Amino acid sequence: MSCKHSTFILSACFFWLLCPPCSPGVGMAAAAPSGDYTRYLPLGHPAYDYLDRLQERGRLQSLNQSLRPYTRLQVLEALRAEKAAGLRPFESEWLDLLRGECEPEVEVASRGDSAAMTVITRLEASESYNSARSDREQNTIGFGFGGRFGALVYDARFLRAPHLLGLADTTSHRDPDVLAPYEEGLIRPMEGYLKADFRLAGGAFSTEVFFGRMARNWSPALDHSLILGADAGSFDHLALTLRSRHFVFSHLVAALDGMSYREPGQSLFTRAKRYFSAHRLDIRVRDNFRFGITETVVYGGENAGFDPALLNPVTSFRLVGIQNKEDHANNTFFSLDGLFTAAGRLTLFGQLLFDDLLRSDRYQDRWACDLGARWRDLPGLPGTTAGLRAVAVSSFAYNTFRPYERYLLYGRPLGAPSGNDYRSLEGWVRFFFHSRLDLKACLTARERGAQRVAGSMAQFTGSTGLPFPTPAVERTLEAALSLRWHPLPFAQITAEGGFLDRRNPDNHPARHSRRGYASLSVSVYRDLPVAF
Repeated sequence: MSCKHSTFILSACFFWLLCPPCSPGVGMAAAAPSGDYTRYLPLGHPAYDYLDRLQERGRLQSLNQSLRPYTRLQVLEALRAEKAAGLRPFESEWLDLLRGECEPEVEVASRGDSAAMTVITRLEASESYNSARSDREQNTIGFGFGGRFGALVYDARFLRAPHLLGLADTTSHRDPDVLAPYEEGLIRPMEGYLKADFRLAGGAFSTEVFFGRMARNWSPALDHSLILGADAGSFDHLALTLRSRHFVFSHLVAALDGMSYREPGQSLFTRAKRYFSAHRLDIRVRDNFRFGITETVVYGGENAGFDPALLNPVTSFRLVGIQNKEDHANNTFFSLDGLFTAAGRLTLFGQLLFDDLLRSDRYQDRWACDLGARWRDLPGLPGTTAGLRAVAVSSFAYNTFRPYERYLLYGRPLGAPSGNDYRSLEGWVRFFFHSRLDLKACLTARERGAQRVAGSMAQFTGSTGLPFPTPAVERTLEAALSLRWHPLPFAQITAEGGFLDRRNPDNHPARHSRRGYASLSVSVYRDLPVAF
């Protein structure tokens, strides 16, 4: 029996073990009404403004910071578990605002019999003004609808977002032999999904089956991540999640947007299909101590299809690469991350990523790390939160010799969006005037192209498909202030200003740029649940 057939059979057996057939009145049929029948809060939802600040301050530790988005029921259960003792007034108000967001859908969806249909209409809009930075200029307007029918949850979201239609290269590789995608349409991008969640063994376990298009963030740092961070766009995928009190296992199989590239020396572009497989095991030792293990692979090519060996949730992608070096020798990642909160005040987090642990004549081992800390209520400064984070990514960590295997590709990065071969150090302090108004000061130093490639890689340094080594190291220093105000729970106004000092911008030697920038953004997000 071939390897592909055996892994496919193993995958089918694993799915059967997670979702076994049940007799009437037992297991699935009985557990369906008690499953999670609420929609996900999309990553751009204003609720994450409150969730970020609460988790920055060591609150809501029962929510897994490394697995976003959250459903409304997950957030509500974490709110119910939060102890009122020791909360500051603005933290208590955040909890109340989140309850106001999550409870209506839970209440409406739980009314009536199990066949009752819930429809939630959603309106959202945002606009930015007078920005001197093109990456901050954006406006969106959109609508959506979703809800529940029996044990099945559905959701759809449509946006008019010009800044996402013509995607720019934000990942620093700037390869002239790869065409940047341009999407046309009145309402893009779109998100939508169907999901079903079943509680098993009296609620000790739950299984979720998901199919659709949605963005995910697997980041212990809340936003930035070395893989699947907040900057990753939505993608079409099938997901299976198995949860228990101490373990969460997630498995994704995705079809990424295709891309066009040109082979060296060729004039015609080739259209390649792209696929993504990922699985992750989260282990909760205690609410304040967690760690995770993640393995991912990007693959594809002209007329390529899904690889059955990479659909298996229990096999190692790295082992598949060892067995098939020709197809999977340069496109798998393995990462470890963890988070620890001491006394509810100091949170330490870290993430280590290893790319291609195999040594060969052509490829070097590559790595990346993200280490940081958050500290609430600094001595003498009650009502503040401070943070420090350092990131280092070695050269070619996200780039490969085959463009369709890259983790960074024109505005939809699966890896850290700053690209390959960079280092950064960021420090920030946030002061809360009250629950709806806070001020943040941030200082960031970044360096790109600091490392050099030698040895067996030197022969490839002239390729236009590779970003480094560079003629000059780019160094950036940025100081920024931002003021965030929520006049209403569903509306946000943010004013931001700062100063950028860039030396050798875009790795061009002897260039120096200094400029200030300022922006004002307004966003509104409103849900209206109805049941019939």
